[in-house]
Amino acid sequence: ERLRSIVQNSLDDMKTAIDTENDGIPPGQAALQSMSELRILFFSIVEHLKALLENQSTMRDRTTATAEMEYERMKEELGLLYPEQDEMRTKTQAIGEALQQQADSAAQSNPDQAERLQNAYAEVALAESYMDDILESMQNTQNETGGMSHDLDPALEAQQGAIEALAAALQALQPPQQDQGENQDQQDQQMSKSQAEQKLQAAREREKKRTESKQEQKNLSEPVEKDW
Repeated sequence: ERLRSIVQNSLDDMKTAIDTENDGIPPGQAALQSMSELRILFFSIVEHLKALLENQSTMRDRTTATAEMEYERMKEELGLLYPEQDEMRTKTQAIGEALQQQADSAAQSNPDQAERLQNAYAEVALAESYMDDILESMQNTQNETGGMSHDLDPALEAQQGAIEALAAALQALQPPQQDQGENQDQQDQQMSKSQAEQKLQAAREREKKRTESKQEQKNLSEPVEKDW
């Protein structure tokens, strides 16, 4: 309702500006911005995933351009990219939680749909894990951790992994083809379930390694007590 009111007022302001031969672009831009935000509120989970995939692809293009900059300019640009990537990670986590809840709800009434949702959740969980790696790499580059190489290749590789995982999540949510035989359907379901379990295990292992790495860095940074 708040956004709808802003859109209406902005359109009224734009009409008044045009009628009085003033600049109608600023209120028009305000209306467009609020319309975009209003539209997102009514996205389905598939539409949220599509938007997230598009944004992550754009983020990778921007990171590629940033990697070619001088270091000081690179740090400035990373200061802009990092919060946007962090927001995408938060959205990815929320989508994953929603998929998991929907899979649990459909487990009894619609097993096939529950399996598709679970498979999509596994891919989204993997994408979230990749995004954690992206943020860590960006932060290391900003803080000059690990020397002065200023290498953003790890972030770019993780971004590509996140893109592929999000695309796979969208594919998992597609309804099955009707012209497949029953045996083929069963084989696909078994393979899909196995792949989903592998994806979830990969995400867990990545998170475990990240936690162990952070603990090692913490131990190295702590002063050693002398025993004399």
